[in-house]
Amino acid sequence: MVLVAVPYLTILLANILSHKNIPFSRLLDPQYGFSLLLVLPLVQGMLSGIIAGSYKVGFKKYAAINISILAIDFITAFILFHEGYICLIMASPFYIIIISIGLAIGHILSRYKSPIILHSSLIPLVLLAVAYDTQYMAPNFADAISDTVTINASPQQVWHYIVQYPENKTQPEYWLWQIGLPAPIQSTATGAFVGSQRQCRFTHDVQFDEQITEYVPNKVLTFKITAQPKDPEILGHFSLDKGQLYLEANPDGTTTVIATSWYRLFVRPAAYFDWWATNIVRNVHFRVLNHIKALAETDNHTQTTMIEP
Repeated sequence: MVLVAVPYLTILLANILSHKNIPFSRLLDPQYGFSLLLVLPLVQGMLSGIIAGSYKVGFKKYAAINISILAIDFITAFILFHEGYICLIMASPFYIIIISIGLAIGHILSRYKSPIILHSSLIPLVLLAVAYDTQYMAPNFADAISDTVTINASPQQVWHYIVQYPENKTQPEYWLWQIGLPAPIQSTATGAFVGSQRQCRFTHDVQFDEQITEYVPNKVLTFKITAQPKDPEILGHFSLDKGQLYLEANPDGTTTVIATSWYRLFVRPAAYFDWWATNIVRNVHFRVLNHIKALAETDNHTQTTMIEP
């Protein structure tokens, strides 16, 4: 841990002092890049593997070392960086794999070279990764996800619940929601026109503030996010930038609704964490879309029943 912490703080302090408008408290704001999420667990695994290899420990001991490193790092992140526990759960598979690779490399290297030489050879690798994370642009990966649902109702009936919809009181089914990740429950708006304010409410008093930027009745609603929630599972890692609900009338009288979200990630490796982001965003889409579907289809059934003789 010290092998990464010392160069990280040293280089980050130099970077901050060279920009006087950046507050000193930035020292405790981690850059979730290669140094903390790749090099740190790799180096920890390698050093532990070198030491354990000299004592010829078995597989169970290596597994215990892996879990111990994971626990120490995550407790540190939870206490020092106020990291959300769900984010740590998401990172744990990747972390365990990298630590395991480090342990395997360390075990092999312990047979051939002096530990002192090996320890020294790791320092340039750590410095390079830390310098990259602190001196260059922070992670910023952009993506967009679209999902569709077909509703047995007309666009007019569906549109009634597009700008805003009543509270969804059904129990969230997605497993991350069940262990504490905020789930969408309601959208409200000050008006149905371009420029009006909209709020998307989640469980645990989490809320995204939005502004409508495109409004075509029975066709499309586009909004930008004006304020992100201060939730530890979101803050510093994820930014939802824009959303859209697009309606297509089908020949059979049904309506296809396409939900699209544009977002950014501030963590590396982007490919791994984007898999989580995609999964979460899609579950949000379908919870909202299925709620709208239930409401609109209930209205359609009621109106059809009233018309029938």
